[in-house]
Amino acid sequence: MLVPRIHDQLDTSNLIAYATYNQGTAVNSAWISVADFTDIAFFIYTGTLADTLTVKIQYASDSSGTGATDAYLNPSNATSLTVPATFDNTTGRVSIRPRSIPSGNVWVRLVVTPNTANAPFGAYYIAQGEHRVPSMTAIYRDWETDR
Repeated sequence: MLVPRIHDQLDTSNLIAYATYNQGTAVNSAWISVADFTDIAFFIYTGTLADTLTVKIQYASDSSGTGATDAYLNPSNATSLTVPATFDNTTGRVSIRPRSIPSGNVWVRLVVTPNTANAPFGAYYIAQGEHRVPSMTAIYRDWETDR
């Protein structure tokens, strides 16, 4: 029996390049099809924050963002979360289960809005497909439960 390797089990990509972004300007990732995924987690890594970041995930019916709607995040059941300014130089996670998205909406994106000027951050995602079991451990701060 052939044992799958980690890169055969997960899909990952850099979504938002690490840079310093301006206050109040939403930084949107590309739209990602989650049609073949059971879970998707977005990891946001920060530099020194002067203020908070607002983070949300949106879903839509196509890759152009038709009908874009804020999704409920796991496990908080909120449509956005606030990253405290004290989370300097950390990596945190927000996630969604594609089956929780209304039928016909298979595209998602990450939206991060800095609440101050000169907010350094970047983001990537890891998605797990049907019958795929991740065998990876990461050290990160869970922004959904660690507030």
